Amino acid sequence: MHSFAQAQHLILKTDADYGRFVDPSIVGAARQRAIKLLELMPPGMRGDFVDIAADGTVTSNLADLPAMVHFIPNATPLSPPRAGSAQTIRTPMSILR
Repeated sequence: MHSFAQAQHLILKTDADYGRFVDPSIVGAARQRAIKLLELMPPGMRGDFVDIAADGTVTSNLADLPAMVHFIPNATPLSPPRAGSAQTIRTPMSILR
């Protein structure tokens, strides 16, 4: 199994169980963080992930996903839309496949 979505409803108990779904090239603190994030997912909602920390560090359980995350410098936050108005969506990051 490669995708964590394949682990839906499996009984996983140990870090080693979860570690099977983390790419072997991910090591050290990034691997431990990936395992902890996988452990937090409810069994029926499991899937691969990309986590972006406040410092901009990108973590995933798959080695190729972080390279697909692109940040838009100086992106401006959206203000709440007014009732009955259209809203322009600005995305602070995009994941390209």
